[in-house]
Amino acid sequence: MKAAVHGPVVVINISQYRSDALIIMPQSSELHHVALPLFTSEKARYLQTQLHDYLVDAGINVRKPDKELQSRFPEILSSLWTCVVLPIMQRMSPKIEQKNPHTLPHIFWCLTGPLTFLPLHAAGLYETAEPGPKLMDIAISSYIPTLTVLLDRIHREALISPKLLGICQTCTPGQVPLLAAEHEMLAIAQLIGQYDPQGVTVLKDSAATVEHTLQSLAECNWVHLACHGVQDMTEPTSSAILLWNGRLTLAEIIKLSLQDAELAFLSACETATGDKSCMLLAGYKGVIATMWSIQDEDGPVVASKVYDQLLDGKIPNAMRAAEALHNAVLELQQKGASFERWVPFIHMGV
Repeated sequence: MKAAVHGPVVVINISQYRSDALIIMPQSSELHHVALPLFTSEKARYLQTQLHDYLVDAGINVRKPDKELQSRFPEILSSLWTCVVLPIMQRMSPKIEQKNPHTLPHIFWCLTGPLTFLPLHAAGLYETAEPGPKLMDIAISSYIPTLTVLLDRIHREALISPKLLGICQTCTPGQVPLLAAEHEMLAIAQLIGQYDPQGVTVLKDSAATVEHTLQSLAECNWVHLACHGVQDMTEPTSSAILLWNGRLTLAEIIKLSLQDAELAFLSACETATGDKSCMLLAGYKGVIATMWSIQDEDGPVVASKVYDQLLDGKIPNAMRAAEALHNAVLELQQKGASFERWVPFIHMGV
């Protein structure tokens, strides 16, 4: 119950026997149960397979999208809305109190099984001719791997003068060039620099060695990774970011014991594929990542809008990361971006 300080927490269990959601509301000692009879483990695995196969067929994860392929997102997102989100929101909505009519409730989703690979935050009715209800219109979403992630961050206030480390890899040896990485990092550095000229450290290409990056991580509270990253599906702590002279694994970052780490923005390939909580294990309160490879032109746009909102009022506040990403993605969606471009952006933690 103590974990539901910043907003409702929804734990969803998917098993071969049945599927259920447990809702923990702020300032409440009551646990709310919602059965999900329409979302069987078979249904979850089917949608997971549909998403995986579509991303492979469309060439999304190799950064070569095939625009001619018919999107499977309307079916997937509509099923998630009807079978999972709608019954939960129907149970929760009368209990959600909005202090400000312009502020959406912030829901923390703790998922299990195949559901962890599905974009629940983007659920909505997209198969109908007329616009249907969508989760993004009524709530801000964050993912958590366990309730402990929230409990460990309850008493951690946002830093007044955070330092940002930017890792910019435009041409990592052996990897596909990231042509927009430099533009993305320049825009971020300019935004942060307006608030604090000494608040940004940028390591570009050959300067971003494993050794130099480790040292700089220990000296900064925010980190923005405009570089390639890989996930180890069997051993999450072996997941790594790809730097100029090799891999920097999560295990090495965890050893730093980053007590004042606040925000990690992973604008990199495969940063959230599979286990989406790696950087939370390293001590960061919140993480922005992508579920699959994004298009070069989208990274700088979303990142600039996120940091612009985080610095609104000239007072940096990492606690607004989920809201800032939500608004940035909504704007990308409203400009006509395809599902493949706006759905992958996610927020984890607080």
